Amino acid sequence: MLEEMNLIVKRLLYKWMNRRSQRRSFNWKDFKKKVIDMYPIQEPFIESKNEQMELLI
Repeated sequence: MLEEMNLIVKRLLYKWMNRRSQRRSFNWKDFKKKVIDMYPIQEPFIESKNEQMELLI
């Protein structure tokens, strides 16, 4: 679930970076090389359980 969220965030960033002009700014390979490698996005994680999570278990 967290991995999916991470991919969704990267795809949205890719989408909005390509909307900057009339033509495409990046393809996926260049995007990963230039943007993601230079400005890494922190992987999502669950820091600790909260009370609501404990009630569901």
